[in-house]
Amino acid sequence: MDREMARIRSKLPVFKKRIEEADAIVKKALGMMKKPYVSCSFGKDSVVLLHLVLRHSAEIDVIFINSQYCFPDTYEVRDTFKEKHNINMIELKQPHDYIDIINQYGLPDERTSYEQKKVVELLKKDLANAFAYEHGYDGNFWGMRKDESRKRKWLLNTKGPIFWAEQAKLWRISPLTNWTWDDIWTYIHFYEVPYSKIYDKHGFCDPKQIRNTSYVTTDGATINGRVAWLRYYYPDIYNRLSQTIPEIRRYV
Repeated sequence: MDREMARIRSKLPVFKKRIEEADAIVKKALGMMKKPYVSCSFGKDSVVLLHLVLRHSAEIDVIFINSQYCFPDTYEVRDTFKEKHNINMIELKQPHDYIDIINQYGLPDERTSYEQKKVVELLKKDLANAFAYEHGYDGNFWGMRKDESRKRKWLLNTKGPIFWAEQAKLWRISPLTNWTWDDIWTYIHFYEVPYSKIYDKHGFCDPKQIRNTSYVTTDGATINGRVAWLRYYYPDIYNRLSQTIPEIRRYV
């Protein structure tokens, strides 16, 4: 812990700038919108985003899409936030079963780009967008960062941290636009933000490749050892999953 605090102190000037930038984005968005909400998966970026926004608006609604195949650690963090911050959480149950989707579209590594896009729409975008539109939300805080991918960098460079999403009919707000992976962890440790312990399980893959997604996936299975990681750290889940989807055994 002493080493971690020394690392944090060395980064305080940049860290302070990141927080000031994020606070300004949050304040501007809250001044523009009547009924925004926070998208939260309770992954590392999401808990930082949620903690940031709650400092400005403790009553804001928080929407969590429950795939019903989240890691146990995800549910633990969700419950910790509910208890500690008494958040107004709305939990949307995923109507499309992951196993059924795999049976229809195949494993993620086997899908075409069109099939993968369709799966993402089914599992995430359509559900949240439809709920937001139906209930009159006009803004959505989400934890998107430029350094996560080229596509996200292009989007945020082009649109900026606050932009109108025509298809969803609401504003998208990205307070963490310029944050790095290191910034996220500095914030978590500095403010002692609860986080999923999946990120402490570093075997088999680069820590930066650990994702708080459903465990019913093989994204990065061979490159990043995702399935081997799952079998080692969550053997009960792996055994149940491999009985249902025997094809995943080829990745370990």
